[in-house]
Amino acid sequence: MGQAGANMKKAFTVVELLVVIAIVALLMSILMPTLVTARAQARQVVCKSNIRQLLLANIGYASENDGSYVHAALDIFIANKHRWHGVRDDINSPFDPVRGPLAAYLADGCVKRCPKKVAFRHGDPWDWDFEDGCGGYGYNMTYIGSRIWAGSYEDEKCRITKEILS
Repeated sequence: MGQAGANMKKAFTVVELLVVIAIVALLMSILMPTLVTARAQARQVVCKSNIRQLLLANIGYASENDGSYVHAALDIFIANKHRWHGVRDDINSPFDPVRGPLAAYLADGCVKRCPKKVAFRHGDPWDWDFEDGCGGYGYNMTYIGSRIWAGSYEDEKCRITKEILS
């Protein structure tokens, strides 16, 4: 053997390399569904936490406002600039969540974005941003954030107009 045997280097064979790749692929195929499920559960936990924070903010608002929850859309019949999640300067601008009625009750003043709402659009025209700032969460104007249930839309319009003007 002499000198030729001493110069031979050890290396993987093609078969050994293919076996290792097959084992890695098998492990990945087992782990990927678990990772996807874990990611979905993490998004669900974040979403539940956001909803809990919105609930606590609304309860805080109600405790300081004679038991009334924040209005869903305070001036929808008049200027259409105030929502539960923000305020805008004019009809052509998006809602600013930092100026909303719940801002003082939320940690950073903003409604956190729902991690499952992937198609949330930003930009012009204004109707794309109509609910920009709400984070993808809705709020029922008919029952919780208004008094429409007690009368009619006209009654609510008159009450809100008086409230804004006073």
